[in-house]
Amino acid sequence: MLLIDLDSQASASLWCGVQRGCLRPSSASMLLNEFPVQQAIRPTSVPHLDLITGSIELANADLVLCDVKGRELTLKRLLREPRSRYDLIILDCPH
Repeated sequence: MLLIDLDSQASASLWCGVQRGCLRPSSASMLLNEFPVQQAIRPTSVPHLDLITGSIELANADLVLCDVKGRELTLKRLLREPRSRYDLIILDCPH
C-alpha cells in the first residue's frame, strides 16, 4: 500500500513517524519540482505501507500549478509507474 500525503500540514507523514525536519523529498517535490516519484517513496515502520510525505510547500501548489496546461492530470501522470507496484494507493488530501 502507498500513502501519499498531499496536505501541507503533513499530518499523515507525522503520524507515520517522519520527523518534521525530514519531510523532503515530498509530494510537493514531485508535483512542483519534477522530482522522480520513485525517489520520493519511502518505507514506514508499518508493514506493507510506503509513504510519500506532505510538506509546507503544498500550501501554494494550487497557485504554482494554475497556469500548467492539463494540471488536473498531473498527479495521475506521476502515479503511472507506482500504480503497477501497489494494490492500493491512498491520497491524504487537505480538509
